Amino acid sequence: LMAERLNLDDQRVSPTRRNHAQLASLIASAAVVLLAFSTWIFSPTSVSASTVIQQAQKAAAEMVDRTYRLTISYANAEAQVPSRELDITVRGGGRFVVQPLDKRYIMGSDGDEYWLTWKEGPVWVTQEFRSLAPELQRKIPDRRLLEIAASPEEPLLLKLESLLALIDSRYAVELLDSKDSTLHHIRATQLGRTRNRPMSIDLWSEAEAGVVQQIRLSMPSGRLGVFELRETPILSNSW
Repeated sequence: LMAERLNLDDQRVSPTRRNHAQLASLIASAAVVLLAFSTWIFSPTSVSASTVIQQAQKAAAEMVDRTYRLTISYANAEAQVPSRELDITVRGGGRFVVQPLDKRYIMGSDGDEYWLTWKEGPVWVTQEFRSLAPELQRKIPDRRLLEIAASPEEPLLLKLESLLALIDSRYAVELLDSKDSTLHHIRATQLGRTRNRPMSIDLWSEAEAGVVQQIRLSMPSGRLGVFELRETPILSNSW
């Protein structure tokens, strides 16, 4: 009986009102589809490994100081090599300053030249670390790290833009699921086999701004390098 009454009520609706209702429904549906389409076009939710690397490269090129703690250790405990820790402040354009935690020395680059000094010592300036005299190299603690800084073939490049460019050109990269929704996690695997480059690189960058938060480098020798972003003091432009 109720169904029959509903049918009768439907039959009493005028054709004009029914047409208006259908037209309003079509307009509303079209608006929803258009909104969804425009949202997909202008605010895509899909992110690729390539776009994450590009975003990180753009952030690394900014003239902003960011301090990272670099920890170098070995996966093979039998190597009995103590881990080393250094603070690296990077500024876009290849500028960086490196200092070990015990502050035995300090070195850096203005993007063109490298400089190095230690307590009560002279300041050495050069465009190539390899051109330093052998007697000077013997005085430099962690001189292997200094060679790494000057070599374009090494993985622990202190110029963050160069490291990201190396990943982009010489590695297969994939976007992994991140436990933290504010971070993107990239894993880069070496194409081919090069002894002086890491077998794999894990990189976490800020999802919104692209700033690199952490990098883990795994070397064929068992050496591990970990960059972790730390709180950065406010520095003058001429620092």
